[in-house]
Amino acid sequence: MSSEEVLADFQTKKLRSATLLEGLYWVKKNPEEQRKGSIVILGSIWRHWDGLRFVPYLCSVSGGRGLDLGWFGGGWVEGVWFLAVRELA
Repeated sequence: MSSEEVLADFQTKKLRSATLLEGLYWVKKNPEEQRKGSIVILGSIWRHWDGLRFVPYLCSVSGGRGLDLGWFGGGWVEGVWFLAVRELA
């Protein structure tokens, strides 16, 4: 799925993408979850000087835990999770 497709799916489910701060708080409470697969945080976008957009993702690195940036404009591989927050009414 593309980032845009994920965001559109979130809207139909009354969800919004978590921010980096929310993602870091969540992973602090659930540290083992990122060892199971990468967790993309679409609610915080970093724009490169050339206009490309990147988003943070939590990942497993050599058995440890890491934080990296992924390209917002590309498709995401199978098995990637997306952190979302329920929208309040």
